Amino acid sequence: MQDIFLKNFKDDIASIREYIEHVRLVNCVAKNNRDSSEESLKAFNNHLSTFGISTKKIFEYKAIIISLYGILERHINIWIQEHIDRIPKLILNYDRLPEKLQKNHFDFSIKLISLIAKNRFAKYESLKKEDI
Repeated sequence: MQDIFLKNFKDDIASIREYIEHVRLVNCVAKNNRDSSEESLKAFNNHLSTFGISTKKIFEYKAIIISLYGILERHINIWIQEHIDRIPKLILNYDRLPEKLQKNHFDFSIKLISLIAKNRFAKYESLKKEDI
């Protein structure tokens, strides 16, 4: 794995942690300043109380989970692509592959070409059926 891909993955995870810390700090400000006399804090607390704490927590939880899933999907695709790019250097002759791998390659290539032809998935935009 290239160092830049690992760094990008760590940066993405750090941004999720930063968002979680933001949520914690906002909740802390609201909790510690409920009786404040400042108008802006009163308005902020009023907003939080009318927003619905359970709705807010559920939304924040879902946002974090979806973000984590997106990060993992993006980076796993990058790592798979990196591995695929290295395979020709590791295996110089397709005919020397075990028969099962050759069959799987053929079957999965057909499935991938089908997905590309349907043009339903953005992650396959860079692939051309001729290259597969």
